[in-house]
Amino acid sequence: GTTERAATANVQSQQQPAEAPILEAFDAGTWVSVNGRRFVGYLKTQRGAQKFYVACEETAKVFNGQDVKITWKSNPPAELRMGDWIEFSVVEEYPGEWGSPLAIDIVIMNRVGGRVNLAFG
Repeated sequence: GTTERAATANVQSQQQPAEAPILEAFDAGTWVSVNGRRFVGYLKTQRGAQKFYVACEETAKVFNGQDVKITWKSNPPAELRMGDWIEFSVVEEYPGEWGSPLAIDIVIMNRVGGRVNLAFG
């Protein structure tokens, strides 16, 4: 009916042009949405001595499935290791460019007897 045609026209008008680059910068609103927020995740992948990728459901939703990374720019704690649960903030690696979301202000969460103790208030 008329409602279906209107809905279809509305969806079509919202589609992005095909020439958008594959590696697309996240818009300013995305960065505003994470500004000042703290996230919790764990180190799921390591690439080299000081490069990790963080598994975090919340940031994955914000950044369309892209993992937040930790590099030397993050100034991570020296004792950081695979599997650690961390609390962190997120910034844009290269403002205005296609850089990955970067974890900063990293805090390793409590380890008790070699296991992580997640204490949420």
